[in-house]
Amino acid sequence: MKSLTDQLAQYAAYHRESRNVVTHMVGIPLIVVAVATLLSRPALGIGSLVLSPAVLAGLIAAIFYLRRDARFGIAMALLLALSILGRAGVAAQSTALWLTSGLACSRLAGLSQFVATTLRAASRRLWMI
Repeated sequence: MKSLTDQLAQYAAYHRESRNVVTHMVGIPLIVVAVATLLSRPALGIGSLVLSPAVLAGLIAAIFYLRRDARFGIAMALLLALSILGRAGVAAQSTALWLTSGLACSRLAGLSQFVATTLRAASRRLWMI
């Protein structure tokens, strides 16, 4: 199994263009927030603990990162926990607000990816001229 550092190095080698970095800094967190929002329902309360599909997905993702690198894993676990906790409040609102919020984050992330892909293709065409 490749370490997280090896996987990130391979990813970084492919994604070094500054515009691509900027769109990923916007798009990837939006994807995480969208997933955390949409998986925050249904929620099951057990005492003061609230469990949802978002919590399960967050735990699985945190374990994935922790197994590859402790430092990055802790950072990712904290960021995932913040996303899940932050979006649980939205999930407690009306269905329309919860769904609109989750889908809006998802669409904005998709738009960011579209911009990145379009800019990359346009810059390649310019170099071919």
